[in-house]
Amino acid sequence: MEVSNFYRNASDHNVMVFDTQEEVRNRQKRFLFDRGWVKLDGITEAVEQGWHEEVNGTEMFKVHQRVKNTRMALLAWHKPLNRNNENIIQVLTVKMEVMRAEMRDRDWTEWGAVKHELDCAHREEELFWRLKSKALWQKNGDSNTRFFHAYTAQRRRRNLIQSLDTGTGHICENVEDLKNHIVDFYSALFKTEGSVGGEDLLQHIPVHV
Repeated sequence: MEVSNFYRNASDHNVMVFDTQEEVRNRQKRFLFDRGWVKLDGITEAVEQGWHEEVNGTEMFKVHQRVKNTRMALLAWHKPLNRNNENIIQVLTVKMEVMRAEMRDRDWTEWGAVKHELDCAHREEELFWRLKSKALWQKNGDSNTRFFHAYTAQRRRRNLIQSLDTGTGHICENVEDLKNHIVDFYSALFKTEGSVGGEDLLQHIPVHV
């Protein structure tokens, strides 16, 4: 809504116009640099492209414009890179479960590589949400507000185990069934199956000096 006062020099009375139509403004999002970007391919070229773009004017204007150009170049570079960390984590987790089921027959070199890749994906995802939470904190205020209680509850729901496949075609959804299946799974996983010396296992472990 907007009120305009039109001054008239030929009269003691001014015309006031009251506009009731709300103006739609596209508010520009604040630019936040994700530290996880430094590990991605192409970021160096994007920064160089934005910073070295030709700019005319005073020295202060050049610096300001180069920072702006670099920001725009980073946004253009990152736009086609869809964040797919969650999908990567799911795929790698399934792959590790398959390899874990192979027990001693697994490829230990591949196991280590997949585990390292999964750890990196988890760290990048954690960093993303830490920066996201910081931005939301600055925007929405104190952590004790209703917004942050709802936000925390949403994150907890995402981390909740709702169902598990027992491996026999049966899906556990009941809380007690989930507990029993998890206990049985890890009890069988870490159970000693007799002393075999471990020579056949050690030969699959790579030696590093």
